[in-house]
Amino acid sequence: MLSRFLFLVPLAIVAVSAVAQAGSYAAPCTPSCCGVQYVPRTVYKPQWVVQTQRVMTTQYAYEQRPVTQTVYRHVPETTQVERRATVMVPQTRTKSVAVTVHRPVTREVEREYQVQVPVRTQQEREYTVMVPVVETRQGVRHVAQCVEEEVPQTVCRDEGHWEVQKVAAACCTVRRPRLRRVSHVAACCATPQMVEQKVWVPNLVEEELMVTVQRQEIVEEPYEYQVTVYRPETRTKTVDVHEMRTEVRKVTCHVTEYQPVQEERQVCYTEYVPQEKRWVENVTHYRQVAEQITRMVTVCVPKQVEHEVPVRVRHMVPHTVHVPVRTVACVRPHCR
Repeated sequence: MLSRFLFLVPLAIVAVSAVAQAGSYAAPCTPSCCGVQYVPRTVYKPQWVVQTQRVMTTQYAYEQRPVTQTVYRHVPETTQVERRATVMVPQTRTKSVAVTVHRPVTREVEREYQVQVPVRTQQEREYTVMVPVVETRQGVRHVAQCVEEEVPQTVCRDEGHWEVQKVAAACCTVRRPRLRRVSHVAACCATPQMVEQKVWVPNLVEEELMVTVQRQEIVEEPYEYQVTVYRPETRTKTVDVHEMRTEVRKVTCHVTEYQPVQEERQVCYTEYVPQEKRWVENVTHYRQVAEQITRMVTVCVPKQVEHEVPVRVRHMVPHTVHVPVRTVACVRPHCR
């Protein structure tokens, strides 16, 4: 909080120096009253200084302390207890039981049965077969033939001839030494040269000629061909026929039948009889016994420790500076 108001100290010093300067204007001490005079002034500048301060800090130390606790221990105690119980004791007994038994009885019985006996006979049967027959038939077919025919045709024939004619030669393009091309071509083309050249003179003549050509014609031509035709034919044959005939036959067989018969049998069975039983049993009970025990516990104890800490502090340091002051007309001849 103090550091916020430190910047006001230079302003107060400047205000005091201004009042003192006003007094100097009213009562100059020097006989010369005009010109510039340097007056010493005191200003304060901030300066950082490292100082040592004592600070209290908390430190923790581990200590071993005894702690007393109550511990419960289980002590076994055994007692004898008489037990009673009703148990089912198995006993084997015998009794007579009437049972029905089926006895086998065998007798002879005559029975009839039917059998299928195969019988073989011969019978005549008709059947149809397809007999191939070759027939000759006539038909008409189309045949292509070539026929020669003369047709008029116009032919163009060249009956020209060769002639020798004079033609102008082309301008020379050979570059002469130490001459430009444009001037050389102009000089060469100024005097054209005539050259003899062999030229073909055409003479086209049209002529009509008779030309023999081959023309194809389709002609109908009769011919004979053979065809195989299948015709049905009925025939007779003897076949074997197998038939099954039913016959009744007799057979004697033995039949076993079971007849019920009443009998008495001795049967053993088990019966459970209730019986009281006593016995002595050891029963263990646990009793809790309290004990006091002491053990060492590690605790963390805080302690206040004072130590020195370097702190940066800002101080206002006075400095003397010379300030130029312009003087005015003197009012008093001497200083008070």
